[in-house]
Amino acid sequence: MVQSEIGDFTWRSSPVVRELGKANSYWLTIVAGMVVPGVKNLLQDMHKKSRRKGGDVGVLLLYLGLLGFFFAVYHVIYVHGPQYLLPKAWR
Repeated sequence: MVQSEIGDFTWRSSPVVRELGKANSYWLTIVAGMVVPGVKNLLQDMHKKSRRKGGDVGVLLLYLGLLGFFFAVYHVIYVHGPQYLLPKAWR
């Protein structure tokens, strides 16, 4: 029933997604498969070290630091655009 009401939803998506769809999703999957485990291990290691060295206060400081980092990234993207996350020579 929902499919008949919506129709073919792929044609409602952006033209860029339709054009680049399969090739980009393939490479995105490969890159994500390599990057995500590394980020996960890094965050787990940071959590263990902060818990071991600082207890609950260490974990709280870790979370506040991560919150500040992600807010700073969000702010740069919102105010200047995502290209400003790259080094100046790469823009």
